[in-house]
Amino acid sequence: MAKLNLVIADTDESYVEGLYNFIMGHYANRFHVRSYTKKSCLYNFLSQNVDQIDILLVSLDLYSAAIPQDTVKTLIILSAGKLALQIDERDCINKYQHGDKLIKNIIQIFTDRNQGAIPVAAGNKQTKIVGVYSPIGGAGKTTLAVGLSMISAGMGSSVFYLNLENIHSTQTFFKCEHNQNLSNILYHLKEKNKNMILKIEACRCIDEANGVHYFLPPDSVGEMDDMLPEDLQELLRQFKIMGEYHVVFVDMSSSFDRRNIAIMEVCDDIIVIAAQGNAEQMKMNAFKQELDIISRKYDMHFADKMTFVLNKCREKRIDAMQHINDKDKHIEIRLPFHEALTTSKQISCYMDTDSAFGQSLNRLARMKITDETIAKGRKK
Repeated sequence: MAKLNLVIADTDESYVEGLYNFIMGHYANRFHVRSYTKKSCLYNFLSQNVDQIDILLVSLDLYSAAIPQDTVKTLIILSAGKLALQIDERDCINKYQHGDKLIKNIIQIFTDRNQGAIPVAAGNKQTKIVGVYSPIGGAGKTTLAVGLSMISAGMGSSVFYLNLENIHSTQTFFKCEHNQNLSNILYHLKEKNKNMILKIEACRCIDEANGVHYFLPPDSVGEMDDMLPEDLQELLRQFKIMGEYHVVFVDMSSSFDRRNIAIMEVCDDIIVIAAQGNAEQMKMNAFKQELDIISRKYDMHFADKMTFVLNKCREKRIDAMQHINDKDKHIEIRLPFHEALTTSKQISCYMDTDSAFGQSLNRLARMKITDETIAKGRKK
Protein backbone atom coordinates (compact mmCIF):
# COMPACT_ATOMS: atom_id res chain seq x y z
CA MET A 1 0.00 0.00 0.00
CA ALA A 2 1.23 3.51 -0.85
CA LYS A 3 2.06 6.53 1.24
CA LEU A 4 0.07 9.73 0.81
CA ASN A 5 1.84 12.37 -1.27
CA LEU A 6 1.95 15.53 0.86
CA VAL A 7 3.30 18.89 -0.26
CA ILE A 8 3.97 21.70 2.26
CA ALA A 9 4.21 25.21 0.83
CA ASP A 10 4.84 28.20 3.12
CA THR A 11 7.18 31.19 2.97
CA ASP A 12 8.06 30.69 6.65
CA GLU A 13 11.16 28.51 6.26
CA SER A 14 11.48 27.67 9.96
CA TYR A 15 7.85 26.55 10.10
CA VAL A 16 8.22 24.36 7.00
CA GLU A 17 11.40 22.79 8.37
CA GLY A 18 9.78 22.13 11.76
CA LEU A 19 6.63 20.59 10.27
CA TYR A 20 8.64 18.49 7.82
CA ASN A 21 10.85 17.12 10.60
CA PHE A 22 7.84 16.38 12.81
CA ILE A 23 6.04 14.45 10.07
CA MET A 24 9.14 12.48 9.11
CA GLY A 25 9.81 11.72 12.76
CA HIS A 26 6.28 10.61 13.69
CA TYR A 27 4.36 9.85 10.47
CA ALA A 28 6.98 8.67 7.99
CA ASN A 29 4.95 5.52 7.34
CA ARG A 30 1.93 7.59 6.32
CA PHE A 31 3.33 10.43 4.15
CA HIS A 32 5.81 11.06 1.38
CA VAL A 33 6.64 14.75 1.92
CA ARG A 34 7.91 17.56 -0.31
CA SER A 35 8.26 21.16 0.83
CA TYR A 36 8.55 24.56 -0.87
CA THR A 37 9.11 28.07 0.45
CA LYS A 38 9.22 29.99 -2.86
CA LYS A 39 6.25 30.54 -5.12
CA SER A 40 8.21 30.07 -8.35
CA CYS A 41 9.56 26.67 -7.21
CA LEU A 42 6.11 25.52 -6.06
CA TYR A 43 4.32 26.42 -9.29
CA ASN A 44 7.14 25.03 -11.41
CA PHE A 45 6.74 21.73 -9.58
CA LEU A 46 2.95 21.77 -9.96
CA SER A 47 3.19 22.41 -13.69
CA GLN A 48 5.70 19.62 -14.30
CA ASN A 49 4.55 17.02 -11.77
CA VAL A 50 3.00 13.93 -13.33
CA ASP A 51 2.06 12.18 -10.09
CA GLN A 52 -1.11 13.32 -8.38
CA ILE A 53 -0.64 15.14 -5.08
CA ASP A 54 -2.91 13.78 -2.37
CA ILE A 55 -2.67 16.79 -0.05
CA LEU A 56 -1.31 20.27 -0.66
CA LEU A 57 -0.82 22.41 2.45
CA VAL A 58 -0.31 25.96 1.25
CA SER A 59 -0.05 29.28 3.06
CA LEU A 60 -2.29 32.12 1.97
CA ASP A 61 0.60 34.10 0.46
CA LEU A 62 1.48 31.18 -1.83
CA TYR A 63 -2.09 30.21 -2.64
CA SER A 64 -3.70 30.91 -5.99
CA ALA A 65 -7.09 29.92 -7.31
CA ALA A 66 -5.22 28.92 -10.47
CA ILE A 67 -3.71 25.83 -8.83
CA PRO A 68 -4.84 22.99 -11.14
CA GLN A 69 -7.51 20.85 -9.48
CA ASP A 70 -6.62 17.78 -11.55
CA THR A 71 -3.14 17.79 -9.99
CA VAL A 72 -4.19 18.07 -6.34
CA LYS A 73 -6.78 15.85 -4.67
CA THR A 74 -7.15 17.95 -1.53
CA LEU A 75 -5.91 21.51 -1.07
CA ILE A 76 -5.79 22.93 2.46
CA ILE A 77 -4.88 26.53 3.19
CA LEU A 78 -2.56 27.02 6.17
CA SER A 79 -3.92 29.85 8.29
CA ALA A 80 -1.79 31.87 10.70
CA GLY A 81 -4.87 32.86 12.66
CA LYS A 82 -8.64 32.59 12.58
CA LEU A 83 -9.96 32.55 9.05
CA ALA A 84 -13.17 31.43 7.46
CA LEU A 85 -13.54 27.67 7.25
CA GLN A 86 -13.11 27.96 3.49
CA ILE A 87 -11.57 30.33 0.94
CA ASP A 88 -12.56 29.83 -2.68
CA GLU A 89 -14.30 26.66 -1.44
CA ARG A 90 -10.92 25.44 -0.16
CA ASP A 91 -10.54 24.13 3.40
CA CYS A 92 -8.54 26.16 5.89
CA ILE A 93 -6.62 24.92 8.91
CA ASN A 94 -4.79 26.67 11.74
CA LYS A 95 -1.09 26.03 11.17
CA TYR A 96 -0.16 26.82 14.79
CA GLN A 97 -1.41 23.82 16.75
CA HIS A 98 0.13 20.68 18.22
CA GLY A 99 1.65 18.53 15.49
CA ASP A 100 -0.47 15.45 16.23
CA LYS A 101 -3.66 17.52 16.23
CA LEU A 102 -2.64 19.19 12.96
CA ILE A 103 -2.09 15.80 11.30
CA LYS A 104 -5.41 14.46 12.60
CA ASN A 105 -7.24 17.49 11.18
CA ILE A 106 -5.46 17.10 7.85
CA ILE A 107 -6.39 13.41 7.61
CA GLN A 108 -9.97 14.19 8.63
CA ILE A 109 -10.35 16.77 5.84
CA PHE A 110 -8.69 14.47 3.32
CA THR A 111 -10.94 11.48 4.07
CA ASP A 112 -14.05 13.67 4.11
CA ARG A 113 -13.22 15.03 0.65
CA ASN A 114 -12.26 11.64 -0.84
CA GLN A 115 -14.94 9.01 -0.29
CA GLY A 116 -13.42 6.27 -2.42
CA ALA A 117 -10.94 3.70 -1.13
CA ILE A 118 -7.56 5.31 -0.53
CA PRO A 119 -4.56 2.95 -0.62
CA VAL A 120 -2.39 3.74 2.38
CA ALA A 121 0.76 2.19 3.82
CA ALA A 122 0.34 -0.03 6.85
CA GLY A 123 2.74 -0.26 9.77
CA ASN A 124 4.95 -3.28 10.38
CA LYS A 125 3.78 -4.24 13.86
CA GLN A 126 2.00 -7.52 14.61
CA THR A 127 -0.85 -6.07 16.64
CA LYS A 128 -2.09 -8.12 19.58
CA ILE A 129 -5.71 -7.62 20.68
CA VAL A 130 -6.12 -8.14 24.44
CA GLY A 131 -9.66 -8.06 25.83
CA VAL A 132 -10.19 -7.06 29.46
CA TYR A 133 -13.44 -8.50 30.78
CA SER A 134 -15.29 -9.23 34.01
CA PRO A 135 -18.84 -10.48 34.58
CA ILE A 136 -18.66 -8.71 37.95
CA GLY A 137 -19.53 -5.03 38.18
CA GLY A 138 -17.07 -2.95 40.18
CA ALA A 139 -14.27 -5.53 39.89
CA GLY A 140 -11.83 -2.84 38.71
CA LYS A 141 -11.86 -3.79 35.03
CA THR A 142 -11.38 -0.30 33.63
CA THR A 143 -8.63 0.56 36.12
CA LEU A 144 -6.77 -2.59 35.09
CA ALA A 145 -7.25 -1.95 31.37
CA VAL A 146 -6.00 1.62 31.72
CA GLY A 147 -3.16 0.56 34.01
CA LEU A 148 -2.03 -2.14 31.59
CA SER A 149 -2.11 0.43 28.77
CA MET A 150 0.00 2.94 30.72
CA ILE A 151 2.52 0.37 31.93
CA SER A 152 2.88 -1.26 28.49
CA ALA A 153 3.44 2.16 26.90
CA GLY A 154 6.04 2.87 29.59
CA MET A 155 7.86 -0.32 28.55
CA GLY A 156 8.21 1.10 25.04
CA SER A 157 5.24 -0.52 23.34
CA SER A 158 2.87 1.34 21.04
CA VAL A 159 -0.50 1.02 22.81
CA PHE A 160 -4.15 1.78 22.09
CA TYR A 161 -6.75 1.76 24.87
CA LEU A 162 -10.14 0.97 23.32
CA ASN A 163 -13.13 1.43 25.61
CA LEU A 164 -16.20 -0.41 24.29
CA GLU A 165 -18.32 -0.09 27.42
CA ASN A 166 -21.78 1.45 27.18
CA ILE A 167 -20.88 4.12 29.74
CA HIS A 168 -17.30 5.37 29.65
CA SER A 169 -14.95 6.73 32.30
CA THR A 170 -12.09 7.31 29.84
CA GLN A 171 -11.78 11.00 30.68
CA THR A 172 -11.10 10.14 34.31
CA PHE A 173 -7.72 8.82 33.20
CA PHE A 174 -6.95 10.68 29.97
CA LYS A 175 -7.50 14.32 29.07
CA CYS A 176 -7.82 15.48 25.49
CA GLU A 177 -9.69 18.11 23.49
CA HIS A 178 -10.72 16.90 20.06
CA ASN A 179 -13.69 17.49 17.78
CA GLN A 180 -13.85 13.78 16.90
CA ASN A 181 -14.73 10.86 19.17
CA LEU A 182 -15.90 7.24 19.11
CA SER A 183 -19.23 8.37 17.62
CA ASN A 184 -17.43 9.22 14.38
CA ILE A 185 -15.80 5.78 14.28
CA LEU A 186 -19.09 3.99 14.97
CA TYR A 187 -20.79 5.98 12.20
CA HIS A 188 -18.11 5.11 9.65
CA LEU A 189 -18.26 1.45 10.66
CA LYS A 190 -22.01 1.32 10.07
CA GLU A 191 -21.55 3.10 6.74
CA LYS A 192 -18.90 0.54 5.72
CA ASN A 193 -16.38 3.31 5.12
CA LYS A 194 -13.51 2.10 2.96
CA ASN A 195 -10.90 4.24 4.71
CA MET A 196 -11.25 3.12 8.32
CA ILE A 197 -7.51 3.23 8.99
CA LEU A 198 -7.38 6.92 8.14
CA LYS A 199 -10.59 7.54 10.09
CA ILE A 200 -9.03 5.94 13.16
CA GLU A 201 -5.96 8.16 12.78
CA ALA A 202 -8.16 11.24 12.46
CA CYS A 203 -10.29 10.43 15.51
CA ARG A 204 -7.73 9.12 18.00
CA CYS A 205 -6.32 11.09 20.90
CA ILE A 206 -2.82 10.75 22.34
CA ASP A 207 -2.17 11.14 26.06
CA GLU A 208 1.01 13.22 26.19
CA ALA A 209 2.07 12.02 29.65
CA ASN A 210 1.71 8.27 29.08
CA GLY A 211 1.83 7.94 25.29
CA VAL A 212 -1.38 5.91 25.20
CA HIS A 213 -3.70 6.37 22.22
CA TYR A 214 -7.48 6.26 22.69
CA PHE A 215 -10.87 7.58 21.55
CA LEU A 216 -12.98 10.07 23.43
CA PRO A 217 -16.38 8.65 24.51
CA PRO A 218 -19.31 8.69 22.06
CA ASP A 219 -21.92 11.42 22.18
CA SER A 220 -24.64 9.06 23.38
CA VAL A 221 -24.79 5.81 25.34
CA GLY A 222 -27.32 4.49 22.85
CA GLU A 223 -24.78 4.48 20.03
CA MET A 224 -23.03 1.45 21.49
CA ASP A 225 -26.37 -0.37 21.76
CA ASP A 226 -26.91 0.16 18.04
CA MET A 227 -23.62 -1.48 17.05
CA LEU A 228 -23.74 -4.89 15.41
CA PRO A 229 -21.29 -7.56 16.60
CA GLU A 230 -19.72 -7.79 13.15
CA ASP A 231 -19.07 -4.02 13.14
CA LEU A 232 -17.04 -4.29 16.36
CA GLN A 233 -15.14 -7.24 14.92
CA GLU A 234 -14.34 -5.17 11.85
CA LEU A 235 -13.01 -2.34 14.04
CA LEU A 236 -10.60 -4.72 15.77
CA ARG A 237 -9.52 -6.16 12.44
CA GLN A 238 -8.76 -2.65 11.19
CA PHE A 239 -6.40 -2.15 14.13
CA LYS A 240 -4.59 -5.32 13.08
CA ILE A 241 -4.42 -4.17 9.45
CA MET A 242 -3.05 -0.78 10.53
CA GLY A 243 0.01 -2.44 12.04
CA GLU A 244 0.77 0.67 14.13
CA TYR A 245 0.27 -0.80 17.60
CA HIS A 246 2.01 -3.56 19.48
CA VAL A 247 -1.10 -4.09 21.60
CA VAL A 248 -4.70 -2.89 21.78
CA PHE A 249 -6.33 -3.28 25.20
CA VAL A 250 -10.11 -3.58 24.78
CA ASP A 251 -12.11 -2.48 27.84
CA MET A 252 -15.30 -4.54 27.47
CA SER A 253 -18.66 -4.17 29.16
CA SER A 254 -19.68 -6.67 31.86
CA SER A 255 -22.44 -8.19 29.75
CA PHE A 256 -21.93 -11.59 28.19
CA ASP A 257 -23.91 -10.82 25.06
CA ARG A 258 -23.48 -11.24 21.31
CA ARG A 259 -21.28 -8.17 21.03
CA ASN A 260 -18.84 -9.28 23.70
CA ILE A 261 -18.77 -12.82 22.34
CA ALA A 262 -17.92 -11.37 18.92
CA ILE A 263 -15.14 -9.27 20.47
CA MET A 264 -13.73 -12.31 22.28
CA GLU A 265 -13.61 -14.18 18.97
CA VAL A 266 -11.18 -11.62 17.53
CA CYS A 267 -9.09 -11.19 20.71
CA ASP A 268 -5.72 -12.90 20.87
CA ASP A 269 -5.82 -12.89 24.68
CA ILE A 270 -8.55 -12.22 27.22
CA ILE A 271 -7.93 -11.09 30.78
CA VAL A 272 -10.84 -12.08 33.02
CA ILE A 273 -11.08 -10.29 36.34
CA ALA A 274 -12.45 -12.10 39.38
CA ALA A 275 -13.22 -10.65 42.80
CA GLN A 276 -13.63 -12.04 46.29
CA GLY A 277 -17.04 -12.57 47.85
CA ASN A 278 -19.93 -15.01 47.65
CA ALA A 279 -21.97 -13.03 45.14
CA GLU A 280 -18.88 -12.43 43.02
CA GLN A 281 -18.07 -16.13 43.00
CA MET A 282 -21.63 -16.99 41.97
CA LYS A 283 -21.35 -14.62 38.99
CA MET A 284 -18.02 -16.15 38.02
CA ASN A 285 -19.49 -19.65 38.21
CA ALA A 286 -22.39 -18.56 35.99
CA PHE A 287 -19.88 -17.10 33.53
CA LYS A 288 -18.00 -20.41 33.58
CA GLN A 289 -21.18 -22.28 32.73
CA GLU A 290 -21.80 -19.99 29.75
CA LEU A 291 -18.25 -20.62 28.53
CA ASP A 292 -18.88 -24.36 28.70
CA ILE A 293 -22.16 -24.02 26.77
CA ILE A 294 -20.54 -21.92 24.03
CA SER A 295 -17.63 -24.34 23.83
CA ARG A 296 -19.93 -27.33 23.30
CA LYS A 297 -22.53 -25.64 21.10
CA TYR A 298 -20.40 -23.40 18.88
CA ASP A 299 -16.90 -24.89 19.24
CA MET A 300 -15.60 -21.56 20.62
CA HIS A 301 -12.92 -22.32 23.19
CA PHE A 302 -12.47 -18.90 24.79
CA ALA A 303 -11.07 -20.38 28.01
CA ASP A 304 -7.93 -21.43 26.12
CA LYS A 305 -6.91 -17.80 25.64
CA MET A 306 -8.06 -16.46 29.01
CA THR A 307 -5.88 -15.31 31.89
CA PHE A 308 -7.76 -15.13 35.18
CA VAL A 309 -6.85 -12.33 37.58
CA LEU A 310 -8.06 -11.89 41.13
CA ASN A 311 -8.35 -8.16 41.83
CA LYS A 312 -8.69 -6.27 45.12
CA CYS A 313 -7.16 -9.24 46.89
CA ARG A 314 -7.05 -9.01 50.68
CA GLU A 315 -4.64 -11.18 52.66
CA LYS A 316 -7.35 -12.52 54.95
CA ARG A 317 -9.17 -14.01 51.97
CA ILE A 318 -6.18 -15.05 49.88
CA ASP A 319 -7.37 -18.65 49.50
CA ALA A 320 -10.69 -17.68 47.94
CA MET A 321 -11.29 -18.21 44.21
CA GLN A 322 -8.48 -20.74 43.72
CA HIS A 323 -10.08 -22.41 40.70
CA ILE A 324 -12.24 -20.82 38.03
CA ASN A 325 -13.67 -23.72 36.06
CA ASP A 326 -13.86 -27.46 35.81
CA LYS A 327 -10.81 -27.54 33.55
CA ASP A 328 -8.59 -26.56 36.49
CA LYS A 329 -8.07 -23.01 35.26
CA HIS A 330 -6.11 -21.24 37.99
CA ILE A 331 -5.93 -17.64 39.08
CA GLU A 332 -2.61 -16.60 37.52
CA ILE A 333 -2.22 -13.13 39.01
CA ARG A 334 -3.42 -11.69 42.31
CA LEU A 335 -3.65 -7.93 42.51
CA PRO A 336 -3.66 -6.58 46.07
CA PHE A 337 -6.26 -4.11 47.23
CA HIS A 338 -5.04 -0.51 46.92
CA GLU A 339 -6.85 2.62 48.05
CA ALA A 340 -5.39 5.13 45.58
CA LEU A 341 -4.29 3.50 42.36
CA THR A 342 -3.73 6.66 40.38
CA THR A 343 -2.63 10.21 41.00
CA SER A 344 -3.59 13.24 38.95
CA LYS A 345 -0.96 15.77 37.97
CA GLN A 346 -2.52 18.81 36.29
CA ILE A 347 -4.24 17.35 33.20
CA SER A 348 -2.88 13.78 33.20
CA CYS A 349 -3.28 10.65 35.29
CA TYR A 350 -0.37 8.56 36.52
CA MET A 351 -0.45 4.94 37.68
CA ASP A 352 1.33 4.22 40.96
CA THR A 353 3.68 1.55 39.58
CA ASP A 354 5.78 1.40 42.77
CA SER A 355 2.93 0.03 44.88
CA ALA A 356 2.35 -3.71 45.33
CA PHE A 357 -0.62 -3.35 42.99
CA GLY A 358 1.50 -1.59 40.37
CA GLN A 359 4.22 -4.22 40.53
CA SER A 360 1.69 -7.03 40.09
CA LEU A 361 0.12 -5.18 37.18
CA ASN A 362 3.59 -4.77 35.67
CA ARG A 363 4.05 -8.54 35.79
CA LEU A 364 0.68 -9.04 34.08
CA ALA A 365 1.62 -6.54 31.35
CA ARG A 366 4.83 -8.45 30.67
CA MET A 367 2.81 -11.64 30.27
CA LYS A 368 0.74 -9.98 27.53
CA ILE A 369 3.55 -8.35 25.55
CA THR A 370 6.64 -10.35 24.69
CA ASP A 371 10.21 -9.36 25.59
CA GLU A 372 10.85 -8.97 21.85
CA THR A 373 8.02 -6.42 21.63
CA ILE A 374 9.42 -4.47 24.59
CA ALA A 375 12.91 -4.41 23.04
CA LYS A 376 11.58 -3.19 19.68
CA GLY A 377 9.58 -0.46 21.39
CA ARG A 378 12.62 0.86 23.24
CA LYS A 379 14.59 1.13 20.01
CA LYS A 380 12.03 3.50 18.46
